[in-house]
Amino acid sequence: SQAAGYPLSDEGVARTFEEVLTGLGVSNKGLLIKDASGLSKENRVTAIQIGQLLMKIRNDSRFASLIGGLPISGLTGTLRNRFIDTAPQAIGLVKAKTGTLNGTANLAGYVEAGDREYVFVIIADRLKTSSRAEKFARSTVDRILGKIAAPLLPVFPTQPAEVVIEEVATTA
Repeated sequence: SQAAGYPLSDEGVARTFEEVLTGLGVSNKGLLIKDASGLSKENRVTAIQIGQLLMKIRNDSRFASLIGGLPISGLTGTLRNRFIDTAPQAIGLVKAKTGTLNGTANLAGYVEAGDREYVFVIIADRLKTSSRAEKFARSTVDRILGKIAAPLLPVFPTQPAEVVIEEVATTA
């Protein structure tokens, strides 16, 4: 918030969020930032706002390090141990940020599907506050993304290539 010219406070962070979203063309209607840590259950952001933000920053060079630093399914960061048992076909194909508070299991980012990449936002909240319920929700999220994720496969020709066999003269 200080870099944006606002005080280093919850209010300064809230104003910074509003300014950044507006600057990127993302509506800040309904956005509510109660604390700078992101841990307050009173914070509010919509899936549409997150999705629009992810779309806007994807090809913006100013955010390249942010995108490059996202955890990768089954490989790095907070997604290192996810997808391995729940959706192994999605390993390496999901780049996303987790959002975890008691009673929530959220994930937002990008999923590769062949020659396309999709933005996704999944917010599962108001879960029963138990590790079992949260684990089930996370595995469900992983399986949903596993249905979308697909590696880029090479395109094979529909006609077999012409094979030319040359005879090589040998001297005996």
